[in-house]
Amino acid sequence: MKDITFVDLEVTLNTCRVVDIGAVRSDRTPFHENSFDNLLLFLHQVPYIGGHNILKHDLSYLKPQFEKAGCRQPKIIDTLYLSSLLFPEKLHHQLSKDDKLQADKPNNPVNDSLKSLLLFEEEQNAFER
Repeated sequence: MKDITFVDLEVTLNTCRVVDIGAVRSDRTPFHENSFDNLLLFLHQVPYIGGHNILKHDLSYLKPQFEKAGCRQPKIIDTLYLSSLLFPEKLHHQLSKDDKLQADKPNNPVNDSLKSLLLFEEEQNAFER
């Protein structure tokens, strides 16, 4: 599927404040800034946004930004739910953090967006099989 952009937000646990934003388009173009305004420009005219657990996490922060800007919210694809449907034999469905060497370091939202994109490609292949 073309024209999908995968998004990941890093949020502090104690204040629920967005501290980092990453995204990757299906053509692998990355976005890495802490600016919702610039993210909305990056997402302009994209019919789909995806992410891993985007429905229960990231969307609660994204939806108000679309509304505030008067933008149409793209359709949502959540790779977490697709993973559990298409790979029921897996014991867990979280994204691997094998690139993260130290547990106390923050996640990289661009890497997580890319991992979501790659997982979605695996899910598409599994669905086609």
